Amino acid sequence: MNKDIFISHASEDKEAIVEPLVQILEQNDISCWYDKHEIGWGDSIAGKINEGLDTSKYVVFILSHIFLAKEWTKIELDSTLSMQISSGEKKVLPIIVGDIKLSELPPLLRDKKYIEWSHQQEIVDALKTILGKDISNPTTRENTFSIPMPKKRITQLDKDRFSKEIYQGIIKYFEDGLKQLKKHDTTIETDMTKVNELKFVATIYIDGEKENQCKIWMGGVFGSSGISYATGNSYMDISNDNSFNDWLTLEEDEEGLYMKGSAMNVMLNQKEKLRNERDAGEYFWKSFIQFLER
Repeated sequence: MNKDIFISHASEDKEAIVEPLVQILEQNDISCWYDKHEIGWGDSIAGKINEGLDTSKYVVFILSHIFLAKEWTKIELDSTLSMQISSGEKKVLPIIVGDIKLSELPPLLRDKKYIEWSHQQEIVDALKTILGKDISNPTTRENTFSIPMPKKRITQLDKDRFSKEIYQGIIKYFEDGLKQLKKHDTTIETDMTKVNELKFVATIYIDGEKENQCKIWMGGVFGSSGISYATGNSYMDISNDNSFNDWLTLEEDEEGLYMKGSAMNVMLNQKEKLRNERDAGEYFWKSFIQFLER
């Protein structure tokens, strides 16, 4: 059955953001393709998603920090944008969640008008207008998004998984950064060694001489969810994880989990709340290559 809209989202946003939205939209006679309701036991997930994208009039993207950090959601977004470009039809309807800056959005989305998730009655009215539904007949306007819902409890498992995702993202950021650094400057050679699953060392050589080295690891004095950073000869004992120059600690707010940098390096303009792997990787990487800019 064809649907008015397909809702593309990160699974972490289901309870707090997507389900209240689906409920109020359907109360206002706007049918939604929502994976929780459409994908049954034993179904092909990819097949069902493709079917939903093909048979929905529009695709609403719930653009949260978590959504923008995930690879498969980016693939879903890129696929829909490509479909829109080839067909010439407006297909993508972006909804922004939280304090996302325009520069954080994919380039093809930056010129599109979006609605903030906090403007929820505007979302309902805009969809009714696009779909040709009677906006003067608000089925449940008096109750639209007016009832606060309890925030999902964040468990220790959620925290451990988030920390591991951030750490693995930092590893990937450094792997890519070291490769690009070699291409950027032919006098530079690099090395990256994984000491174990929770610790790695990155090194920069210039003309064969070691110029800088850092160690990044999970755990230590900041608990199992913290991520520590050490650089310089006095801090680089591989077996001693009690000496460090900088660190990230796990925090949470109304939007969910994030990493908070110590901001010990006042020379760098670094974000206070790091909600994805890219930002966390950049936090340490800028410190690591700072000596090259002197």
